[in-house]
Amino acid sequence: WSARSLTPSGYAVTDVGAAGDDLVVVGSGSDSRLWRSTDGGSSWANTLLPLIAYAVDGSSAEEAWVAGTHGAGASAIAHTRDRGVTWESQALDRADAELRAIDFADARIGIAAGRAGLVLLTTDGGTTWTPSPLPLTHQGMYCLGAQVLADGLSAFVVGVVDGIGTILRTRDGGQSWQVLRAGTPQVIRAIALVDAEQAYFAGDAGSLLFTFDGGETILPMDPRTPRDEAHASYVAVTARDADRGWAVASEGAIRRLTRVP
Repeated sequence: WSARSLTPSGYAVTDVGAAGDDLVVVGSGSDSRLWRSTDGGSSWANTLLPLIAYAVDGSSAEEAWVAGTHGAGASAIAHTRDRGVTWESQALDRADAELRAIDFADARIGIAAGRAGLVLLTTDGGTTWTPSPLPLTHQGMYCLGAQVLADGLSAFVVGVVDGIGTILRTRDGGQSWQVLRAGTPQVIRAIALVDAEQAYFAGDAGSLLFTFDGGETILPMDPRTPRDEAHASYVAVTARDADRGWAVASEGAIRRLTRVP
């Protein structure tokens, strides 16, 4: 690994993602910006965003979405079709639920989620966003991560309810949600879907989990977690396939993941 200087002093990175072959990062300070690298992080260009961004994702080098708030907790999404030269801002009808996660499976199918149990789904590339109500017991969920598959039917949302780490799954396009047994009381902050059945989860206190059956069973990926990582707060996770995953901790640690056979 080699370090890359990215943001100027006073900016905090809130998410990292991919837009085609480009690497994109969002962060906030006196304003909110998106940084883009086309050379693996050696150089960066940035653009001012029309919202305070907490999450970013892209379906191509030209097209990307950011999610967050317009201020005072109001949820908002912005979209670019020209590599960030211009942005189209979408104010959403929720004044109390800033968005903390956004994911697009392709150019049409996407999901966004945030405070107060807010989950939004789109099947038309973000032109319209449809609320997807969570179960009554989880409508106060603080959603920190979300991912959807290209079929538009399978999706997961992770976060915390009453201080307890929580994982929810839908297999019918958000018409209903099933509460899964996370196997840990720790906050779950991130998810990386491999396919409809396999996924990685990551969170506080060294929580690194894996499912091979769509969430019916959720297991520690490696029970031999190093002692110095036992208290790590993992804030992001990504996966190439069921056997190759990486998790990033807020403390700066990056861990290669090994699932339980």
